[in-house]
Amino acid sequence: IYINNIIIFSDIIKEYFKYFDYIFNLFTLYNLILLFKKNYIIYPNVELLGFYIDIFNLSLIKKRLEVFRNLIFPEILKSLEIYISKFNFLRYLIPYYNKLSEPL
Repeated sequence: IYINNIIIFSDIIKEYFKYFDYIFNLFTLYNLILLFKKNYIIYPNVELLGFYIDIFNLSLIKKRLEVFRNLIFPEILKSLEIYISKFNFLRYLIPYYNKLSEPL
């Protein structure tokens, strides 16, 4: 079994270690192995899955954002549906996304 990207976040250090302990116990219980060279423990920010994440914010990495900026607006309805579905996962990062996409 390969598990990727386990994220533990808390702004209260005691809670952070409580969750950390819980995850380690689960790994032990199910005989799962962690690769410590791929661990980032108590980092104030991280780049993960195309996003920059810190305690204040979640934002797209610039390279990933450029891909969306360079998309050509579709001219046929089927392409528009595909276009909208690509932006759907960004809806919480785009102010008034629902209102903007409603007429489409």
